[in-house]
Amino acid sequence: MKLYVLDCGTITVKDISLFSPGVDVGKSKKLSNSCYLIKHPKGNFLWDTGLNDELVAMEQGLTVGDGMFTLEVKNPLVAQLKEIGLTPTDIDYMALSHLHFDHTGNMNLFSSADILLQNPELSVAFSDKAEKLHFDPSTYSTLDKSKFVGLDGRYDVFNDGKVVLIPAPGHSPGHQTLLVNLEETGPVMLRGDLYHFTKN
Repeated sequence: MKLYVLDCGTITVKDISLFSPGVDVGKSKKLSNSCYLIKHPKGNFLWDTGLNDELVAMEQGLTVGDGMFTLEVKNPLVAQLKEIGLTPTDIDYMALSHLHFDHTGNMNLFSSADILLQNPELSVAFSDKAEKLHFDPSTYSTLDKSKFVGLDGRYDVFNDGKVVLIPAPGHSPGHQTLLVNLEETGPVMLRGDLYHFTKN
């Protein structure tokens, strides 16, 4: 089994006190937006899809949220997958830490994958509450709804303890983390937006 770290863009936050009210007011920080590909003997698993690859065409990035966030993508996700010998149709499973737009930007590319979400997240995904929770349904609007798999708690993707989804609600209704047990490295927790940066 192999774990690949993919560059799925950056987000420059104008004022990081947004993540910890009253602390570091007015300080700016550039955050990395990573995606992860796991090659497992039983299938290829993608964790998050980052910012939309279309942002590559915007040299200065895209500023959103009343100027609070600047979104940039320099290396398309599809190109990075190609470097490791994969296309979007080679992805068997895809899980999202949550459905905020900066994690779902390229979801529509992966029409072959089963999409693993905690049920509280999935119950909002196609509802009128989605946009209020900063979900962007257009990023997954072309996918067959039958490919979405609702989970009730901890889920062992390959039934061998190597790739395990663990609920961590709060940032969104069905936010989840991913525990990857690597032979040489040992356990690695991919925490989505449970924390935004080390100080948090």
